[in-house]
Amino acid sequence: MRNIRDLSIRTKLMLIVGVATGAALLLVTMAVVINERISSKNETLHELRFLADMVAWNATAALTLNDSGAADQALAALGIRPAIRTVLLCDAMGNNFADYVAPGEDRTQILHALQRRGIGCKSIMSRLAVTGEFIDSGADSHIHMVRRIALHGK
Repeated sequence: MRNIRDLSIRTKLMLIVGVATGAALLLVTMAVVINERISSKNETLHELRFLADMVAWNATAALTLNDSGAADQALAALGIRPAIRTVLLCDAMGNNFADYVAPGEDRTQILHALQRRGIGCKSIMSRLAVTGEFIDSGADSHIHMVRRIALHGK
């Protein structure tokens, strides 16, 4: 390979322009990828909030009337979203009132794994006492969204 000093000015300028263009393309590509990732996550959170509101709306009567069968039906509607793996519906006392586990998943194993990670109705209720919603994005690419269900503000 020839020494850079031995190259003509024209070749040196073409090399500089090529490197600068390549670096600019790399930076723009990185910016687009980062923007898409952030937009995708925000879109997912927006969709999860909407679904959580729908579940809350459908499950309010079931919780009020202590009808776990109706709550199970409300949660079963989430089966149309394969990305939703588990949903817990807790009563005001912090007990598991109803739950949904995606088809093909081991319900007992998932519920025990959630409890081992500190995600259960008791811990959820204590966190909700501070705020009406919280979102936890774990390193395992799962998003845990918790929303309060209230009827007439209770």
